[in-house]
Amino acid sequence: LLFVCSSSSVHFSSSLCLLSSCFCSSFCSCSSSSFSSPLCSSLSSLPEDESAIRVLSIRPESPTPVAFPQGYGELAPAKRDAFSALNEAFTPGIEVLEFGEGCEIDLPVHLVFLSSGDGRLNCPRLHVTGKKQSRATLILDFLSVPDGENLVSSVTEIFLEERAHLDCVVAERESDRTVHIANLQARQGRESAL
Repeated sequence: LLFVCSSSSVHFSSSLCLLSSCFCSSFCSCSSSSFSSPLCSSLSSLPEDESAIRVLSIRPESPTPVAFPQGYGELAPAKRDAFSALNEAFTPGIEVLEFGEGCEIDLPVHLVFLSSGDGRLNCPRLHVTGKKQSRATLILDFLSVPDGENLVSSVTEIFLEERAHLDCVVAERESDRTVHIANLQARQGRESAL
């Protein structure tokens, strides 16, 4: 299942793949209230508990101001290194993923970041929060078009509260001509596991 996160919250209870709107907004566009694209039509049910998982895309050009998530930029500030500064300067927005307190997501959440085109600078930024006693598996999948020659500077900030558990898998399946500089930083609460 592939779809682009819109700026509204979306909640899931089954296996999920999100195609980041950072790179490829032409495939599919969905919100939590409508799934009209053929690529999205296989998502048949959303969980009853809307606090289980929240997905939000924050875009600078959004007409409605959205508050940055708590802790944004603390783990990978622009002043730390040149690639964090590059990411902050050129990111098209922030993908926010939050696992609610006490929730257990049985199937993996799969985020796909696609670098389309050639000769591009791509700067995806992801902010993940695992609330108290949450448990989930997250797959971050970085793809590019075949033979694409790109520079990717990704930043992922993960915040785990007390006794939160997150299995995080990062797959970089980009072309041989794509250079990917990844910065994954985490802050863990007491008895949490990453």
